Formats: sequence, C-alpha cells, structure tokens
Amino acid sequence: MSRTIVPSVIAFKAFKARTEVIAALESYIKREEDFGAKVPLFTRDRFSAEREFGMSIHNSAKIEILLATALANISTLVFWLLSNIYSQPDLLAQVRLELLSTAVTENQTDENGVKMTLHLGKIKQHCPLLLSCAQETERYNIVDNITRTVMADTTISDGDRSYLLKKGNNVQMPLSIVHGDAKVWGDEPESWQGDQFLNLGYNTSSPPGFLPFGGGKHICPGRHLASGLLLGIAAQLILNVDLKGMDGGPIRVPKAKVPWAATGIGRPEPGPELRLPKPMDGTSVCSQVREVYM
Repeated sequence: MSRTIVPSVIAFKAFKARTEVIAALESYIKREEDFGAKVPLFTRDRFSAEREFGMSIHNSAKIEILLATALANISTLVFWLLSNIYSQPDLLAQVRLELLSTAVTENQTDENGVKMTLHLGKIKQHCPLLLSCAQETERYNIVDNITRTVMADTTISDGDRSYLLKKGNNVQMPLSIVHGDAKVWGDEPESWQGDQFLNLGYNTSSPPGFLPFGGGKHICPGRHLASGLLLGIAAQLILNVDLKGMDGGPIRVPKAKVPWAATGIGRPEPGPELRLPKPMDGTSVCSQVREVYM
C-alpha cells in the first residue's frame, strides 16, 4: 500500500503528471490497429511484442515512460560521438568508408540519390572504427558512480597494498577514475581518441575496468538497446549530413557541463554555432536502420 500512496503524497505534482501521461499513452496505444507508416517500425514491433506476451495496454503505457527515462542519455551520447568524429575530418572519412561498405542499396531514387537500409548487425561486425569511437565516447563521457554495499568483510589488493572492506559499508567507484586509469588506457586517458579501443587491442575483448553500464548482477539490462540506438542514429547522420563550423572548417568540441546527479553524462556548454549544408553530393540517403533493437 505504501508503494502506491507515498509517491502521490510526497511527490504530488510529479505523480499527477505521470498519471496524465500514462492515460494519454493508453489512448494512443488503443489506436494501434490504425498505425500506419508514419509510426516507426520499432514502435509498432514493440507494441506488437507486448500484446503477443499478454501485456495490458496500461502496462505498455507505463513501460513507454520507463523506456523514455532509460534512454534519456542516448541523445547526449550521440551528440558527443558525432561532435568528436566531425571535429576530425580524416576520422570522419574513415568512418564513412566503413559504413558505406556495410550499407545495403535498395533502389535508386534519382541520379544522385540512393535509398539504403543499414543493418546494425553488419555495422557491429564490419565497422570496428565506428564501434571503437562509440565505446571511447562511453569511456570518456560517462562519469557515473557505481555504488555497492559490502556484504561481508572482504580484503582486496592492488598488488602493492591490501585493503579491508568492512561489512555494511558502501563502496563507491567513480567511472571518471576507473575510465581514466593510465595502466589500462595508455598515456593520454584524459583525451578522446576514436581508435583507442583498436590501438589497445580491445576490439575483440572487453577491456578491464570498462563499466559504462555498470557491472555485476546490476549491469544495465538495456545496454544492448542503448548501444544499438547510439550506433544506428550516428550512422544515419554520418551518411546523410556534413556538419561544419561557421567558418567552413571542422567543428569544435564544446566543454561538458557537470552532470546532474544520477544522469552520468554532462551536457554540452553553449558553444560555437554550426553550419548544416545540404546532404552530401553523391552520397546515399540512409532512410532506415534495421535491427536497432537487437
């Protein structure tokens, strides 16, 4: 009972807003049979799977709110990934070349345009540089804090010294320290390097201390969805547009703000304006990304 009543008392405005959003989403989902091509395939497939497994419309609406919250950081990660790639023209050219080798041409739209579909599975298999850039963005920009409770007296060692962790105490592991360890990440862990994971040989195995989504039994269950969306969105934009600084040169990566508690990723400080030219000449417009949920 307390789990139902307490939020409506101590967080009345938020609880009321959440209730209204759930009701609106229920009305939307009830029109599922009328969904057309304007509703993304990912959304339609998700609702269809929920019906298949017997989930009620009310619970589907609640899941939508959870999904929006769980993926709130994806847009920020996409920003940092693209900012760093577009700030380095040579790296951008290499990533585009990788992507073009995995894109599936579907049909010619006109003499200069081709409609393509990107298969995320192929991107993960055949675009090691883009994957390295994405992982480097997670390493460099996610500054969350992992907290664990010591369940029994435990002694750990770093090779030179031992430490006794007493039962009942909390242990905090700031990712800014774990992901900045020069023993793991080389001489310049404080800088973003797109080919970092390739150079260190981490393209085939997970590096020690790489914990952007937490670890252990509490590792983020949606990490594969989040990584898929990060790669899929970034790939579409990289193949479609060419971001420039207002002077026509490469963009400059802005500084990051100190993130809000529990968000884990700092949003960008206001920086220089960007110029968005028309779609690149001779480059296909990628209109779909499939398997982003796999």
